[in-house]
Amino acid sequence: MLGARGGDSLAAAPAVLSATADPALPRRLLAEFVGTGLLVTVVVGSGIAGEGLSPHNVGIAPASAPGFVVAQLVGGGIGVGLLAVLYPTAVAYGQDVSAERSSEAS
Repeated sequence: MLGARGGDSLAAAPAVLSATADPALPRRLLAEFVGTGLLVTVVVGSGIAGEGLSPHNVGIAPASAPGFVVAQLVGGGIGVGLLAVLYPTAVAYGQDVSAERSSEAS
C-alpha cells in the first residue's frame, strides 16, 4: 500500500519527465529506425549477392571476382552520388557531414 509520500512522488514524476523530455525524440527515433532498416537491407543484400557470386559457399569463385569488384565499385559510386545529392555543400568543400550538423545544433 502506498503512503502519502509514495503517492506524491508518483504524481510528480510525469511533470519531471515532461519537463526534461526531448521534443525531437520521436523524430530522432524514426530516423534511427529508418537508418537501421536501410543498413540491415544493405547487409542482407550483400550477403545474398555474395552467395550468388560464390557457389557452394566457398568464398568468391575466381571467375566471379571481376563481377564482384565491379559490383563493389558501382555500390561505392552510388554511395558517393547519394552523398553529393543529399549534402552538396559538404561534398563541394570536402567537409565532414557530421561537422556541418554539429555546427547547426549550437
